[in-house]
Amino acid sequence: MRIKRKIRSKKILIGFISAFFAFLFSVFIYGLVTKQPATFKYFPTEPPIVFQANAQNKGTRCMPVYYGMGDGDGIKDPFCSDLENQLGEAAATGNIEKMKTLLRNGANANAHTGISLLQTAAEEGQTEAVRLLLDNGTDIHYRHPISGTPLLSAV
Repeated sequence: MRIKRKIRSKKILIGFISAFFAFLFSVFIYGLVTKQPATFKYFPTEPPIVFQANAQNKGTRCMPVYYGMGDGDGIKDPFCSDLENQLGEAAATGNIEKMKTLLRNGANANAHTGISLLQTAAEEGQTEAVRLLLDNGTDIHYRHPISGTPLLSAV
């Protein structure tokens, strides 16, 4: 009885392995027949946007505080909250020039109004906005308790 089970399990294993290699072979042949080169868009990294102190931002850069509901644990700054909301809208629409201006004025790429700015840009398919946020130090490991990570949103 045990011998039959061992033989049957070996046959099943051999069947799975042969099906796997047949699949790999068919993918290889398909690639040879179609001769489709792999295409991807290359985004070279850029230096971070340099913060420019002015009278509006009082010479300080915004802190990465949660400005969603409430007042950011008692330290809500209306100017920074407005900057972060505008940065979120610009990231969602892919307005790169506006994002650069907001980052220069003190907006923080790590701030989030619920989901992170990186996740917002990823959900909307704004690859250049994602690149700009990554170049400016956004946290790629931020995990929203409901919608997950930016990588999950990008998929």
